[in-house]
Amino acid sequence: MSRHLTEDEITAAAAGLATGAEVNEHLAACVTCNRAVEEFRHLVAERRASLEAEMPDWGAQRRRILVQLSEPGAEVVPLHRGHWRRTLLAVAAVVLAAVGVWLQFGRQAPAPAKPAVPVEKILAEVDATLADDQVPGFEALSSMVPTADEMASMMTSNGAS
Repeated sequence: MSRHLTEDEITAAAAGLATGAEVNEHLAACVTCNRAVEEFRHLVAERRASLEAEMPDWGAQRRRILVQLSEPGAEVVPLHRGHWRRTLLAVAAVVLAAVGVWLQFGRQAPAPAKPAVPVEKILAEVDATLADDQVPGFEALSSMVPTADEMASMMTSNGAS
């Protein structure tokens, strides 16, 4: 093997996992890779020791609690103290939310229906607006659109030819 081991191969060798024969041969021959595996094992051991030092001594804590409980006058506090208060507050919150929704949406009077406007009335207003010569913009259209008499004369002249 002409190359050095990869980080994954070094990690696997340090953890004691099964590595290929090629990796084992390289570790036996290469001082650099062998040193990297040993350094990694040393780093893991140091970290494990520091974690164990930071861990609390659960046995000592348990003994201290048992001593405190066995002392005369030690008060045992129930775990579910005040449970009914939380339930009552939850029910009150739901009732309050329901009342708020009812006040917001339940008591509103329906909007009065708008009276239907007859179509004839709308058409009459549109016709009156279009017939008014004072409406700007229709002057150009009136010169381009032939009147009924002009249309009739065009029809008769086309039919006669």
